[in-house]
Formats: sequence, C-alpha cells, structure tokens
Amino acid sequence: MLFFVVTNVFATKRTATQSGNWNQTSTWGDMSVPGCFDTIVIPAGITVTITVTVNLTGCPPVYILVQGTLIFQSGKKMNLPNGSIVYIAPGGQLNGGGGGGNSNWIEIAGSPYWTAGDGNVSGSAIFCQSCALPIELISFNANLFSGLVEVDWATATETDNDFFEIQRSGDGLNWEVIEVVDGAENSSSLISYAIEDRAPLLGLSYYRLKQVDMNGAFSYSDTRVISNGEFFTNQQMLILQTGSGYQQNVVIYFSEAQSGPVSIYIAAINGGVIYSQTLNLDDQKWVVISIKQDISSGIYFIKADQKVERAFLE
Repeated sequence: MLFFVVTNVFATKRTATQSGNWNQTSTWGDMSVPGCFDTIVIPAGITVTITVTVNLTGCPPVYILVQGTLIFQSGKKMNLPNGSIVYIAPGGQLNGGGGGGNSNWIEIAGSPYWTAGDGNVSGSAIFCQSCALPIELISFNANLFSGLVEVDWATATETDNDFFEIQRSGDGLNWEVIEVVDGAENSSSLISYAIEDRAPLLGLSYYRLKQVDMNGAFSYSDTRVISNGEFFTNQQMLILQTGSGYQQNVVIYFSEAQSGPVSIYIAAINGGVIYSQTLNLDDQKWVVISIKQDISSGIYFIKADQKVERAFLE
C-alpha cells in the first residue's frame, strides 16, 4: 500500500541533472541551489557531494529523495528543520567522508539520524521523526494554465497500489471524482503522473488525491486550492461607470431560452470576480443583472453556464 506520510507542503522540486557539488547551481536543473520548502531529488546515476555544511534549520521542512548517491566530504554536515525527511530509495547510496565518527552527520531538529560512524547506507532507508514507513508520495500539485488545471503528482515507491482518484470540490466539503488513473501496483522507481481538468470550476476550487490499495484501503493527499477567476471566455464587454459608480446594469442574451438555475459570473481581466450569482429563469432569452459595487471602467468577462450569446451595459 502507498502511505501519504508527507503532511507538509513542499513548494518546489529541485532535481539534480548532473553530478556535482550540492552548493553549485550547475548541479541542479533549474540552476538554483536547494533550500526551504523544497523536495530535493537526486536521480539514479547522479552523485551529489556535500562540500560545505548545509544548514536549513531556519526553514520549513524539506524532503530529500536519494535515488543516486549523496556523498559527504569529511567534516561536512547537514542540519535540517523539524519535519524534514531523507529517503534513500532502493539503489540509492548515502556515503560519508573518511573521518568516521561524527565527522559527518544528518541532523533533524537538532537530533542526529545518521553519522559517518554508522557507515555508508544503501537504500531503502529513511531518516525522519516518528516515522517507520517509506515515503511514497513526494509531491502533489495543481496549477492553472490558460483556462485548464493541470494536476500532477509523483511517487517514490509503490506497493500494491491499485489506482488514484483525482477529486475536485467547490467548497472543500463535497467532492467529485474527475478522473481515475491506474497505479503502478509495485514499483521502486520515481514515477510521475499528470492529468488535465479541462472544465475547471469558476472561482475557488479544491483538488486532492485519493490513493486506493489492492485490498480497498485508501488514503488522501493534502488539498490544493485553485483560484480560477481568469476562465471567463464566453463574452467580453466594456463596463462604464454611472454617475455614482455604484451600480451597473448588464443585459445578458442567451443563445436559447433558459429555464431553471443558471450560474452567472463576471470577472475583471486580472481574474477578480465582481459578480457571482445563480438565478432561476423561466423560459427566458435574456436577463438584466445589477452590479451594486464601486468598480472602475474597463473590459470585463462574463460567463453564464457556457450559454451567453452577447452582453452589454444598459
């Protein structure tokens, strides 16, 4: 089964793209030395050498996945903040310098979890506080791009993993399954997954990952929040301020007569929602809505259940 034991948000992933020193930007694919909040990946075949003491104790948690080799020069140490995790995957290596004893160490929140005196370590092995299970889910992200939401995640290892459900919610309480993705069943390699939500909700929405084992047991990931105020592509209109500036009447014409609830949204170009309401219509071809707030003149976008034909200011 795949355990979601990473409970903190690791904001970025730093992946070593060539062997080199930890503190050299050329070692890392995005030309940035790892730091706070990071998920740090050393792939198989890559060797990263600690040539200076790495002190991240002032940071939020970091997660280090070693599939290749992490080597400490003699006398160099790694001090990590509370909640951090170091996982040596199967095939990975953690090697000390030639000093032995405490010449090298990995500390988490001031407590040693490995020293050179413990000898070299071959995966799988894990160093973390109050954890006994392998870290499997190493990242889960949701990002808005050009009107769609890309959801991606990665696992370090999987055991008896049946499938994933990608779930979405408009309120953080009621969830719907938008896609199901098969798991790898059993794997000891880094696996990346991604799907696209091509019909995201307007305004704030929430995404989470449900992982289901072969035996039916399941776990949830942390939740990611998306603000989709930019996806208003049905109609563009110019809103002009009235004398007071506190009320604009907008006439919306539909492509065909509408009955029942119709959700209407109006947003500025920067994505800020200025009107959001569900109206119950009775075989209506058009409707007038009033925006009773102080808004500046400019171009705005309107969306009404994908049914807008045109809209203008009255």
